[in-house]
Amino acid sequence: MTFGINILIIRKARLSDLNTIKQLVDQHKQELGFVMRPALQRSIESKEINVAVDINSQMIGFLHYHHRRDGQTTIYNIAVDRNSRLLGIASKLIKSLERECKINKQTKIFLKCPQELPANKFYRSYGFDDLGTEEGKHRKLSIWSLSV
Repeated sequence: MTFGINILIIRKARLSDLNTIKQLVDQHKQELGFVMRPALQRSIESKEINVAVDINSQMIGFLHYHHRRDGQTTIYNIAVDRNSRLLGIASKLIKSLERECKINKQTKIFLKCPQELPANKFYRSYGFDDLGTEEGKHRKLSIWSLSV
């Protein structure tokens, strides 16, 4: 468990964060699949990655998303360092995204998650609506939506 997690900053990712974000992605390949560094860099430049930083300025989580023109925000990836899980960090990342969505007049947050992952329990408990499942490229995906 991380000490001092009460002080948590959620901020926009910077290009200097790219290596750490990529390390977190690679630590979560089983859940996230392969995410290419150039895609992460483009999203940082577009201001579509938020990071969670602890009191020691260590990145302990990130949220990668895209605001679409039709009012939907799609979450591509969310991950929290394994040593910092179950401390509310993912909830804080999503809450921050909800505030941003309201500012940008987005109406819903949408995501797909491999059906076998425990993250689906988190999405349900957070308040996302379960829209069912679909066949993914390699496994079944649960589809989630949250009204903003």
